[in-house]
Amino acid sequence: PLPGDNSVASILSAVSSCPRTFESKSDLIKTLTEDHRLQPSIAMWMTTNLRRSEHGGFEFTFDVETCNDLYDSFTVEDLTDVLRDSEEDVTLLKAERNEVWEGVEEERLTGGNERVKVRTLEDSGHWVHVDNPKRLVEMICDDLKSIP
Repeated sequence: PLPGDNSVASILSAVSSCPRTFESKSDLIKTLTEDHRLQPSIAMWMTTNLRRSEHGGFEFTFDVETCNDLYDSFTVEDLTDVLRDSEEDVTLLKAERNEVWEGVEEERLTGGNERVKVRTLEDSGHWVHVDNPKRLVEMICDDLKSIP
């Protein structure tokens, strides 16, 4: 990965090549920042995915290979037809500053299905619950009120 590339693919690539256990959480941070050039904030966040190993030290709480399989499936599967053909109300939340949505046309997702709405949460990036929690709760409450 390039320095500062904090994409899911880069993070999974880094974690996949890491040892499965670490003596300390700071060892994971050092490995991810120095060996894999991830941003320190991402490396620190990844320590929340560690637990004490029964053999000493720390290990990941998730199965790395399963995460890779899920991500690979995500990158090749196109399930927009499920949205377009939905007979139920569906609301998609779009974070205003999330790069993943750049270039994604709402029409492609909804296919003109009036039951599918795309709502944009202002002043938010990937972590919508952190960036704009008050407005997020308001949006969720508005949607819940509309359920018969």
